[in-house]
Amino acid sequence: MSSTFSFTNPDSEYSHKICSNVILHLRRTNHAVAILSFTDEMGNKVDVPTVFRVYTKDYQTNKEVIQKPIDNIYALCWSDNYTIAFNNQTILEIKNNRNWDIVQK
Repeated sequence: MSSTFSFTNPDSEYSHKICSNVILHLRRTNHAVAILSFTDEMGNKVDVPTVFRVYTKDYQTNKEVIQKPIDNIYALCWSDNYTIAFNNQTILEIKNNRNWDIVQK
């Protein structure tokens, strides 16, 4: 199943239950950055699960580049693609479409 997350919509949010009591949240903070964080089912913030991993691929070497959280939050840039893994299984892929709308006048 796929969903759309738009950096042009100030209210863009996405949630995904990753295990029995942890929900992943992706929320736009501005036109270029979204934050990925976690809560329990009651909405309380929780630590990044130890078996959770976010990574991108280096464009020149195609090697995985592991992203590190700061204070249990990942900052994700609109221009990169991300893979989200839990227990070494890919659970989400976030892909930038890199599109332009060209309007002829």
